[in-house]
Amino acid sequence: FSDILDAVYFIDRGNKARGRGSGKEATDINVASTARRIRTLLERSGNIEGRRDATDSTRTSISNLRIDILRLLSSLARAYPKAMAGQWAFFLEETMLAYDPLSSPLKSASSGLTASSPLLVTFIQSGDSKGKVAAMEAGRALICALPLKLWFGLGSRRDGRRTFTGTTSLASRVAKALGQLLAALKSAVLVSTEQISSDEIVIEACTIVEVVIQTEPFLYDATLALALTDLLDTLRMLIIKQLSKSPSRDTVAVVIIRAFVKGTGGTINPKGDLIPLSKPVEEWLSRAENRKFLFRLFSMLVKPLDEMLPSSGCGDGNNEDDNFLFTSNVSIREEAGTLLMLVLRMAPSILGFGDVDSGWTPHVFSSAVQSLLGDIDPKRRQLGLQFVRHYVQGRNDFLSEEISPFVCEAFGSVLLRALGDTNAGIRSSSAATYGLF
Repeated sequence: FSDILDAVYFIDRGNKARGRGSGKEATDINVASTARRIRTLLERSGNIEGRRDATDSTRTSISNLRIDILRLLSSLARAYPKAMAGQWAFFLEETMLAYDPLSSPLKSASSGLTASSPLLVTFIQSGDSKGKVAAMEAGRALICALPLKLWFGLGSRRDGRRTFTGTTSLASRVAKALGQLLAALKSAVLVSTEQISSDEIVIEACTIVEVVIQTEPFLYDATLALALTDLLDTLRMLIIKQLSKSPSRDTVAVVIIRAFVKGTGGTINPKGDLIPLSKPVEEWLSRAENRKFLFRLFSMLVKPLDEMLPSSGCGDGNNEDDNFLFTSNVSIREEAGTLLMLVLRMAPSILGFGDVDSGWTPHVFSSAVQSLLGDIDPKRRQLGLQFVRHYVQGRNDFLSEEISPFVCEAFGSVLLRALGDTNAGIRSSSAATYGLF
């Protein structure tokens, strides 16, 4: 059944790509009835697995079966997203279930019902790695099926800001459900301060973060924004662990940084609007430890690789005052560079916090960029120009004061010298950047 639904999804996606789709969703099956049956199967699997008299083999068999059921749920949400949007509460919202005396949930003495966490949250918080990933994939498929921007009443303006047009009980319920899901993800990706979850769990969690950030429901619910900010804090800790202690998991670091990039905005969408800095990332940047982390990434990119011995970046991964991070992985360095440029573009005030401990001071920043612009490697000179351009663009757009003497004195002369660079790309970039002054 899952394979058939996946085929329906891929055929429909192919038709839309070729312009052959009708725009209407086929109703080959009763989606609501199928969703209810899936929910019943998931509830029963939890009850059977929680019975005190269940054997280990029974629990293993049920756990494997539940993975297949969750896969079916994911396939159904992808194949029929519009129909499944009305069924979200079955899987993402708290419910009251009939009490099973042989299972372990807390009994409500007055009603004989059990106060139950959302089904998918329950399975994300318990079970093995494969079961958690399957539950997370199902949650992502459901979120993608929901018209969240419509439900939260969000519009857009060309100045890059979002407007919120109203509040509804539906929006409140969805915001609460998403907050619970994000809290479950936080506990799933970092089991303890010493133990990191599997790559698959972290990668799937980052994928969900990207999906939620792009819907921007945070103007409606500040608690939801805080929940995602806390999750981003946890992901920042994971990057430090990846680059300080576990270089073999470089792929995870790339995925985590990419999730931050999605939330930083700074790019132009197909409608020509500037994608704004999301509320969770804005709150995340206000925390000193996160600005310090970004400066550690900046230091990693500024310092030449041949001067960075791997030993200089290896701490125990638990102390954020360990030496700056190190990696020679090209993908990580590129994603880190993209993140830093977007932060300078969308939050240029990072240099104005007066936070000497974090490293982000105008003098340190200008010295580092001038070092890049004076390097013999044209790629590093280009990197320095990109940092300057994004920062000046951000000042022009988001800071009311004119370009400060600091900017002109720090970068004006080196940009003029770069106009005579032997590399044509650097000459072009230098002229474009100088034109922003």
